[in-house]
Amino acid sequence: PTYDLDYSPAIFSPVDPTTINVESGSGGLIYVLTFTNTNGVLSDFNVIFDPATVTAAADPAVGVNVSLNPKIVVADPVSGIYRFYFEYNNSVGDHRCITDQYIKY
Repeated sequence: PTYDLDYSPAIFSPVDPTTINVESGSGGLIYVLTFTNTNGVLSDFNVIFDPATVTAAADPAVGVNVSLNPKIVVADPVSGIYRFYFEYNNSVGDHRCITDQYIKY
C-alpha cells in the first residue's frame, strides 16, 4: 500500500557531541542514536528508543506496543545513510515490521 513508503523530512537533533535523536515514521517513537567520535570519524553506533516515547506510543489512543527493540541495519555517516529496524503490535494486535531509512541530501 502507498502508506508503506513515506518521504517525509527528518531532523537529526543533537543531544550532546555523541548522541542524536530522530523521530521514527511510526507512532511518535524517538530513536536515540549514540556513537563514538574519534577526531571526526564516527563509529560504534548504537540505537534505542527514548523510553518516554515508548510509553506514550503504548497508550491505547496510539496503540504501538514495541515487540522488538530497534536494530541498526546501516549506519554510514560518510554516505549519510542510516537504516533502523524494529517491530511492534498495533492496537488490534496486528504485527508490524518497520524499517526507517534516513538519507542526507
